[in-house]
Amino acid sequence: MNPLKEQNPQSSDDSIALSPAVLKMLWGAMVFSIVVYGVVGYIMVSRNAIPPGKQLDILLYVLGGLSLLVTFFATALAPRFRHKLPGIRFHVLRWVLSETIAIFGLFLLLSGGSFTVFSCFLGWSLLLILSFAPTRK
Repeated sequence: MNPLKEQNPQSSDDSIALSPAVLKMLWGAMVFSIVVYGVVGYIMVSRNAIPPGKQLDILLYVLGGLSLLVTFFATALAPRFRHKLPGIRFHVLRWVLSETIAIFGLFLLLSGGSFTVFSCFLGWSLLLILSFAPTRK
């Protein structure tokens, strides 16, 4: 018997429910990945492995705007689709959307952006994913 499935034998794969412990482990892994992005960025900056960027203003505005859209979707629009995303899918969707902001920041850093901007994107992503911590609801 699969411990990840509900105890209902009539349940299908669309109604997968996870125990709170497994859900928290998955969420913790997503949070940890954002922390790893921060460590990678810090190591690269401290070793001067990133050349200074030129003309990053437009990219910063585009990725900042996309981050705002991702935040809006994860906080305002995604809950409206919760009934269409059974089980863990709703949580994973919100966590992945939160993590994309950190990836945008890492991309900016690797393109020559400042560590301060990278830290802002990383913090934004971390705060968003921490607000989506699994609960008993």
